[in-house]
Amino acid sequence: MKKVLFSITLCLTMLITYAQSLPDYSKHPLNTPENVKAASIIALQSANFLLYTPIDKSLLDRINSVSFLMDWMEASKDYTFAFDSSIAVLENDTNYMGLYIAAMAKYQIENKITESNEDSKIGTWKIIADYVNNPANNVDVSGKLRRLVNAYKKDKLEEFLNKL
Repeated sequence: MKKVLFSITLCLTMLITYAQSLPDYSKHPLNTPENVKAASIIALQSANFLLYTPIDKSLLDRINSVSFLMDWMEASKDYTFAFDSSIAVLENDTNYMGLYIAAMAKYQIENKITESNEDSKIGTWKIIADYVNNPANNVDVSGKLRRLVNAYKKDKLEEFLNKL
């Protein structure tokens, strides 16, 4: 039993460590379709870094991660990302926009959704609601973000987003 618990703990620790490690973006140029395709794992790693790090920590690393994600999203032929009116929840806050980009990339890569759709929209906002709702992430939950989290907790996220 002790070996099983130790193994589970070790696996979880490795997963969290992997999720929070930051890649060296200079080693992953997005200059060819092959490089862009290969960089999908780096994009996911970047998204995880952003979504597992408090919003007020590692500012330069966060900026570099968002920048890489935006470049990758623009260069990717395998995935199409679309913004819609639900982005109004973020109220033009650049910190939150980085979270949105990370959540969108994470959801679509992990679920192999090649084009933004209603499913990816809801999945993206669920990731954001989880992040915002975690006090350790130091997010000022007010205004539309508070309403987003409340709708998510009441399982009315889709209804809330459709009203925007």
